[in-house]
Amino acid sequence: MYRSNPELGSTARRFMSRALLSAHSLEDVVEIIKKPPGIASAYNANIAVKKEDTDGAKLYSIEISHSENGSIVDVQQYTDIFSYHLNHLKRLDTEHYTDESSLHRAQRIQQLSIPRNTDDILEIMSDTTDEKYPIYRNGVHPDPYATASIGVFDFKKNTLAVYMGNPEKANFEPGVVVNLQGYVQSNPRV
Repeated sequence: MYRSNPELGSTARRFMSRALLSAHSLEDVVEIIKKPPGIASAYNANIAVKKEDTDGAKLYSIEISHSENGSIVDVQQYTDIFSYHLNHLKRLDTEHYTDESSLHRAQRIQQLSIPRNTDDILEIMSDTTDEKYPIYRNGVHPDPYATASIGVFDFKKNTLAVYMGNPEKANFEPGVVVNLQGYVQSNPRV
């Protein structure tokens, strides 16, 4: 997702994403994002806040765009059984570029059944029904981008399953499963 007029001298989103790794709470995340000079363009960060002693996590969608004093931030907790976010702003009212791929993928997701489990989510992520703009992007014209990998976090098991290539073609078996147990930071502010 891109603003129509990115701000030179502001923070690139990849640097912002790296800075967010130092956060210990949702409040830290928002503070890092708002810090001047702010984000140069716009993007959405999906954040999971997990306490070590709980089963599961709180999930947040954070839309970010540039402002004169740092960044504009909209935080929304995911409360629905299924939510998704593509490369366009849904909640912030700021000028940004929306590509055809995002529009097509959103329309396709809306046509599909609400997923009930991980396999259903992987089926959505594997979908190639729209040949020009598939959900599982293949880098074929007119959409020049390809899906590099798909990651599925299981907060009850504290794992991250990574799928290299289309999960459907791999019978929904991940290429690697990473144990996140040692990565969960205990923090009373969370």
